[in-house]
Amino acid sequence: MKFHDNPNYLRDFITVVNLGLDAVPPAPADYANYLPSLVGKPLALVNTGWSLELATNPLQNQSLQSLDQPAEKALLSYQFPLRLGDPDRVFDGLIAFYDGTPNTYNPTTQTSTGPTLGLELSLDNMYTYFLPPSPASTSVQPIDTPKSTHFIPLTPYKLPTTLKNTPQSLHLQQNAQFSVLGAIIDPFTAIHGYTGIQPIASLQLPPWSVQLALKKMTAFFSMGPLLITTPNPPSRYDPNAKLAQSTVPVSVKNLTPSGAAAPGTGMPIPAMGTADWVWLQPYFVSEDDGTGKGVMVKKTEWNGLGIEPLDNAAKLQDGPYTAVEGYLQLRTPLGGEGLKPPS
Repeated sequence: MKFHDNPNYLRDFITVVNLGLDAVPPAPADYANYLPSLVGKPLALVNTGWSLELATNPLQNQSLQSLDQPAEKALLSYQFPLRLGDPDRVFDGLIAFYDGTPNTYNPTTQTSTGPTLGLELSLDNMYTYFLPPSPASTSVQPIDTPKSTHFIPLTPYKLPTTLKNTPQSLHLQQNAQFSVLGAIIDPFTAIHGYTGIQPIASLQLPPWSVQLALKKMTAFFSMGPLLITTPNPPSRYDPNAKLAQSTVPVSVKNLTPSGAAAPGTGMPIPAMGTADWVWLQPYFVSEDDGTGKGVMVKKTEWNGLGIEPLDNAAKLQDGPYTAVEGYLQLRTPLGGEGLKPPS
């Protein structure tokens, strides 16, 4: 399931994020040095792995007087519940989490196989403490409530320590034991796991990884409606310049060496630094729904357009005029990385 397939899911997701942001600590003072601080506090989508590994082999009963007693359940057969996060403690940064797909280990070949790229997480259900007051979608589930208890079962394990196991093999076997969860977290705050048999475990992103991500981020703002003369921006969607989710930053064609858009190909906006900004223009596009029945569906696709130089003098161009709405995105992050004008 994707958000655009279920608008109720998307609305609940936004509500969960807003409620979660009100419950986590404020961002540190250093965050003000980064551009994303202009548009709010960031969240991070991370993969986490949780497991219980025995430090030694399971202990055996050494009493000679208990030989006639029935065998107890083996320690490695128990499952211990893990609870993530705590909504009543401000030092926990968990907003929500998703079920993930663990790796599998082949002892014969001593190799590990992970999930298909892009399918590491199951986005069908989101588990959170910050449930909307009136959920519009059944895909948003509460954590640890009388109606729905979602604990992650952890089975303890002990890795073999024979001479046939190399350090790499042991590492792959350990990774295969992880219960994988995708979590939406406050990148500045640790998240915590509770089992009832071990001290509280915490996970936190290293500060350098957060700083590196913030330096690569840009900001974008909603703008419009703007009244412009046609054909700026292009009235037709260009599939060859489709803005993909993995396109960071936006790739813009038809730029001059100064970083501005070629005449007639960009968005004319007065008093804008043309080399620093890019216009994200939405288009309604008809596409096949993929069922093979020839059913066409409407989707929103995006093109990245440059900014045309335009002075502030009054213009009296002939019509027709077009009102457009879109987003204005800063092209180059504060860290100096990003899309550069062509040389």
